[in-house]
Amino acid sequence: ITLLDDVADGAGIFLAAADKKNIIIDLNSKTYTAKSPAVGSSGTENQAFHLEKDNTVVIKNGTLTTTADSEKKAAFRFVIQNYANLTLEGVTVDGSNLGFADKTRYTVSNNCGTVEFKGSTNINAAATNGIAFDVCKYASYDAPTVTWNSTGSVDGIIELSGGNFVVAKDLKVTTPIRSNSGASTMTINEGVVVSPVDAGFRDDVKTKYAETSKETQKGVVVVNRGGDLKITGQGTIDAKGKCYAAVTLTEKGEAETGEVAKLTVLGSSSTASKYIKLQGGQYYAICGNGGRGNTDVTVKYAQLDAPNGFCIYQPQQGNLTIESGTFNGYSCVGVKSGNITIKNGTFNASGAAKSYVANGSGIEETGQALIIDNCDYPGGSPVVNITGGTFTSAHNTAIGNYYGGSQTAAITKFIHGGTYSSPAEEAWVGDDIALECYNSTNSRYEYKTKVPSPSYSGTYKLLKNYSVSTWSVGSSVYKNMAITFDLGGHVLTCTNTSTSKGAVMTSSNGNTVTIKNGTISVAAGLVAIATQQKEGNTINLESSLTINTAVGGIIVEGSNTVNCAATIVNTGNSAAIQTNGSTSANSVVNITNGEITSPDVAIYHPAGTLNISGGSISGTTGVYVKSGTTTISGGTITGNGEKKAYQYNGSGCYATGDALVVDNCGYPGGAPSVTLTNTVTAGTLVSTNASQIGNYYGNGQTEAATITNNSGVQFSTRTNDN
Repeated sequence: ITLLDDVADGAGIFLAAADKKNIIIDLNSKTYTAKSPAVGSSGTENQAFHLEKDNTVVIKNGTLTTTADSEKKAAFRFVIQNYANLTLEGVTVDGSNLGFADKTRYTVSNNCGTVEFKGSTNINAAATNGIAFDVCKYASYDAPTVTWNSTGSVDGIIELSGGNFVVAKDLKVTTPIRSNSGASTMTINEGVVVSPVDAGFRDDVKTKYAETSKETQKGVVVVNRGGDLKITGQGTIDAKGKCYAAVTLTEKGEAETGEVAKLTVLGSSSTASKYIKLQGGQYYAICGNGGRGNTDVTVKYAQLDAPNGFCIYQPQQGNLTIESGTFNGYSCVGVKSGNITIKNGTFNASGAAKSYVANGSGIEETGQALIIDNCDYPGGSPVVNITGGTFTSAHNTAIGNYYGGSQTAAITKFIHGGTYSSPAEEAWVGDDIALECYNSTNSRYEYKTKVPSPSYSGTYKLLKNYSVSTWSVGSSVYKNMAITFDLGGHVLTCTNTSTSKGAVMTSSNGNTVTIKNGTISVAAGLVAIATQQKEGNTINLESSLTINTAVGGIIVEGSNTVNCAATIVNTGNSAAIQTNGSTSANSVVNITNGEITSPDVAIYHPAGTLNISGGSISGTTGVYVKSGTTTISGGTITGNGEKKAYQYNGSGCYATGDALVVDNCGYPGGAPSVTLTNTVTAGTLVSTNASQIGNYYGNGQTEAATITNNSGVQFSTRTNDN
């Protein structure tokens, strides 16, 4: 059908479902003006075009409008009421002359079917109470799918009330897009931008939403009570500084209680470069309203930017769940009420640091990634649960946790995971968190419910008593790390029962491990600490550490060093500290402080280097040396066992009751080299029942080793013959 001339007094057009037509109406660059009669279903004959389902209609190249006649215009509330599969191509649909001024008036109402606006189509609403077009599932009809694929414009409200709205080309709006009722999906295709027109919202909108009041809650998209909107795709909603936010929840004038306003921001891809994007306005990317709660907001696979304020502002009662995404703002998330769950995401606050200031009608940005303000807001104190995410503030602490009004304290125990650019206060950390991990490479703090093997240099601080099978440092990937394990005054209980593993052990090369401030408790397995046959590891056991072990304390193998100032209480039938005659030739053990006790030999040294400069060492024999180099310059070494005759042991030793035993027995490292320096005193070597020194030989050797004694003290000494 081709229009040959302008029509000023056209009749309404009714296409019934039973017609099942496939029609192309070419307006031929003309204008069709509906004047009389209006058409529609029985009782609602107030439409210029009524197009029912099961019809396919294309209207192109021209203008559709209704009469401006003062008498006749009163008959029209809709230009197009559509249930059909409809394409508008290169058409201007003008609702400026619609009647029913006291009611909501629709230029194009889409209740069913597949609809596409394409070419240079323009949709213009009535100046007051006008809807440019809607996407509105009606009754039992299938939900409509409406696609904006036009280079034209929309002047007036786009109303989403159930159905699918696809934005395939850039869309500039003069008023907010509103989700008013029903479940709707707004899909913004990759590279497409939805934004206000360059001049900003229409004057009547600016009047309704006073520019001077933060209560305005203006957004490019507004989700009102009863609205349920999912924003998805890979495109962008950009407020462009023309309004407060990209998306707001509830409008000024809405009731303060009632149905839930539900918003889901869900990108169509987990790849960050393809996230759905919300570019913030004057203050926010997503903004709620403290006086109008009952909201439910979920964000996943999204990028939110708000350089002048907050990516998300949640002052209202309701749920906010952040599943993932990237959030870049002056501050990122500000909460004053509601239930907030953060599972993941990257939160980057770039603003200058500011002090907290109570604000009864908003929130002040402080440059912190997350701000929690417990301040008597109508929705009550916020409930926050963080299980993941990375929170970074360039100029302030990562989290600001404040209180105001009549409140006397900030909220507590809300951190159950996550990574932060500054440490959390102890009161903020949940009881389920076992470990605070400080990454010295990127200056980040992680909070973990378990005690994993370290994967980076830094400080790992235990926050409660904890049981672990083994704590292994390093792997083929993780090596050359500098690690401090601060037990935080707690007990690390190791439950490993394998006789081939240490409770704490090095499993790669080049690591420096410092353990301090607490207790390691070991009941079974090989030993408490093992270096294994690795290279270049250093283990520092500080004086604030206690090791309680029933299976032996420390075994040092490979080219590794142990510096011990700790207390080792060994109740097992093995040495508190030992090396291995076959695998420890290049090991180093330095005893500088602490108390080392064992019901067997306290230190067994068949290979490597042993330096004792301090501490208290006691066992049935204090120190038993079979090879390697031993230097004693201080401390107290006590043999408290029964006096027994020397016996050669090819894979260990037998206690003799002497304080120090030197056993030249053909071990792989050769004859032992032992030096007592000039700082050694008579009290350095103590034997309760035998001699201070036992200097023996066996396994085919014909004489004892030479002991270099520079102390000037004559120690009681026995050999094989006495």
